[in-house]
Amino acid sequence: LFKYDVTEAFNLLNLKVDSEYHFVNDITAVNGTKLDSNLIRPPSVHFVPGVKVYHPAVSEPYAERSDILIRKNVNELTLGEAANLKDALHKLQQDHGPGGFEAIAGFHGAPFLCPEKGDQTYACCVHGMPIFPHWHRLFTVQ
Repeated sequence: LFKYDVTEAFNLLNLKVDSEYHFVNDITAVNGTKLDSNLIRPPSVHFVPGVKVYHPAVSEPYAERSDILIRKNVNELTLGEAANLKDALHKLQQDHGPGGFEAIAGFHGAPFLCPEKGDQTYACCVHGMPIFPHWHRLFTVQ
């Protein structure tokens, strides 16, 4: 089970919790081949009411550090940042070396195929497991 807050998407589509809607699944392989949408179960949405939690204000501002990478919300990227991201992803897909896109994607979701040496810059992902979000953040940094 993977939980994701869809409130913003529902608001953009003017959907309510009890609205009628359906999903259209299009699955495309890395090589561009269209795959059968029945390969995965269709998504489902479960309404879980929010809980109002208030956090006290931070008394001291955080000191800025140059060694910390902060992932910016993709919806808040400037046009230049979005262009840089697209260019970087395109360049990653063109990398056919041992640390390139195909090599990383080849063991994505299959930990038993991960390299044994810990000194290599690889990480493994298991969808639906607690390490899922962390792997993708590391993948983005790499």
